[in-house]
Amino acid sequence: MSDAELLALPRPAFDRLMKRPAFAQAVCRMLAARVRSLYGMVEDATLRSTRARVARRLLLLARGDATQAREPRPVVPVSQEALAMMLGVSRQTLSKELQALAQAGAVTLGYGRIAIASVALLEAAGVDR
Repeated sequence: MSDAELLALPRPAFDRLMKRPAFAQAVCRMLAARVRSLYGMVEDATLRSTRARVARRLLLLARGDATQAREPRPVVPVSQEALAMMLGVSRQTLSKELQALAQAGAVTLGYGRIAIASVALLEAAGVDR
C-alpha cells in the first residue's frame, strides 16, 4: 500500500535480547495485546452489526494498532477501499455505513482519509444495543 522500512533481526540476536527481562516482558505484553485484538476482531465479525464494526475499527486505527493511545489521532489515513477489505465488507456497504456515521456527526469523509469528528459519537456507534 505504501513504502515501509523493515528491520530484520537475526534469530541469535533476538535470543540474546529475550534474556533481558525488560525486553522479554515487552514482547509478552505486545503478544498479549495482539491476542486480545484478534479475539476482539473475531467477536466483532460474529456478533456486531456492520456499523458497530466500522466504528470500532476506525477507533482502533485512530488509536494505533500496537500502542492503543488514550487520545486518538484526529485523522485516520485510510482509503475506503482498504477499510472495506479490513472489515470484509463490500465498498458499497462500507460507504453506506460511513455516510450514516458522517450524518450523525461522528466522522468527516475525505479522499484517502477519515477524520474523527466526535470520539464519543464513534464510541457510541461501536456499541450494539
